[in-house]
Amino acid sequence: MEIFKIDVRVPAFLEIMRLLFITALAALCFCSATAAPQAEAKAQSKKAKHAVVAPTYADVAYDIHERTVLDFWQAEGDGPRPVKVYIHGGGWSQVDKKKQKGIEKFLEAEISVTAINYRLLNDGITLPTPVHDAARAIQFLRFKAKE
Repeated sequence: MEIFKIDVRVPAFLEIMRLLFITALAALCFCSATAAPQAEAKAQSKKAKHAVVAPTYADVAYDIHERTVLDFWQAEGDGPRPVKVYIHGGGWSQVDKKKQKGIEKFLEAEISVTAINYRLLNDGITLPTPVHDAARAIQFLRFKAKE
């Protein structure tokens, strides 16, 4: 018993497959040709995003200890500027203020940025010393705000 019968004419079928293959190949070539400049632009954007902007003031001591320093990037604009304070992570025992990223987006929004270092638990100190160092850095920033 024959339910359905497929009448495939091989030359017509091959012609359709050839046209589909040519269309797919053309689309692939077009996509790769337009993707190359987009990929390059994306790579340049990523480099610019992670470009290092030199701080306006680097390694400013806010206390007497070696690690109690901060970097400050001053935003342009009239009048007082808000400040984003970056206190690096690391459980008070590792990392550094140099891990700060994305400074440009804050500066473009006319927001100043500061990144602080503090004494680490690995240096033989105990809590709450690093927390006090961070608080001291903010106190220092408030004291120097008019400058």
